[in-house]
Amino acid sequence: MPALQSVVLSAFACSGAAQNAGALPPAVQSMVAETLRLFIRAPHEDEDADAVSAAMVGAAEVCKTIGGAMVHGLQIPTTDNKDGAGGPSVPLPQMLSEIILHVLREDAICQCFAEDSDDEDEEPEEDAENDLAAEKARVGEVLMEGLAQLLPAMCELSAEGFIATFTEGFPLLMRQGERRHSDHQRSLVSAILVDCVKALGNLATPCIPVVMPYLLKEMQAADPVNRRNAAFCAGSCFAAAGAYATAAQFIPQLQPALNHLMANPEEDPAVVDNAAGALARIVTAMLAASPTPQLPFADCLNALLIALPIKLPLADCLNALLLALPIKEDDDETEPIYLAVCQLLSTKDSSVVPLVPRALQAFGGATQDPNMKPVIMRHIADLLRMLAQGHEAELQAVMASLPAEQQAALTALMNSH
Repeated sequence: MPALQSVVLSAFACSGAAQNAGALPPAVQSMVAETLRLFIRAPHEDEDADAVSAAMVGAAEVCKTIGGAMVHGLQIPTTDNKDGAGGPSVPLPQMLSEIILHVLREDAICQCFAEDSDDEDEEPEEDAENDLAAEKARVGEVLMEGLAQLLPAMCELSAEGFIATFTEGFPLLMRQGERRHSDHQRSLVSAILVDCVKALGNLATPCIPVVMPYLLKEMQAADPVNRRNAAFCAGSCFAAAGAYATAAQFIPQLQPALNHLMANPEEDPAVVDNAAGALARIVTAMLAASPTPQLPFADCLNALLIALPIKLPLADCLNALLLALPIKEDDDETEPIYLAVCQLLSTKDSSVVPLVPRALQAFGGATQDPNMKPVIMRHIADLLRMLAQGHEAELQAVMASLPAEQQAALTALMNSH
């Protein structure tokens, strides 16, 4: 496929030149701009969806190589300059935003399909219709794979400049995740959302009311990959800096949806891990959003819960998180879950106290895991020391039911500094 090969080779050639050019002298900058211009033209001119997707991947790689400062300041010529004369130029973030929107609107050349038969009176054959549907699905997936590289890269490298021209992008992206599209394409949409939300931070806040209803629907999808991606993305929305106040309005719908995923005995283990991680991120964001940080921790929590229009039952959350431990498949969820467990127990709320023995069992198991991160053990150690203040005898009595090696490990943690 010559078109695809030329796009990929151009991307790597340009990236290598940029890496070796240091400050990028004018000649290299000109080459970078011209290469990006060719990539940007692909959705308008190339009928090959693979080539268009590769062009988006190539543009993402070049942008990541040259860095955010140059991405933000680079001007891309909008006309051929074979004679060396300067033509009209547009900021790179704006041009990339426009081609992403072009693809999301399904206006690219490769997204145009001739559906009419030669004879207007002749009904299209069933096989032809099936072939057309299959090709549309393939094209959609291929282009979404390209967007999965370019869209998050732009959010990371030029967040403010890019998002200013991308206001309609998230609703269009949600359309690409509708049930009429394949499971794979919908899973890519959720994956794109995760990366974009993480990259944008508080700039992602305006898109959360658009994104969250989609994620709630995807948590009921038939494919477990879609369910886990949706759950993870929902938690990421709460983890984004400054987004809690906007995301909190969805807690009444999210908590039962996540609980359903975690409580289903036939659920895929990876889905359970991601659902528990999402609940943990919601808990952590809720605690971090306390409006009265000068008060003791438990009082902060009570003040926050009173201020919120909904109540998040602490004991229910803690019970669900403890049931999810130990993590089965997605080790990345281990830290947020243990952090949330420690935070919930540190409130000393009367509803969570009965769950201390079960939490100590989970902590004991963690001490025997050679892959457990040191930061998790520090969270556990801090909590144990706090619980032992004035209640060390009771804590030791509960720990006495654990295996000897776990007792010793937890005691050592409690006495560490």
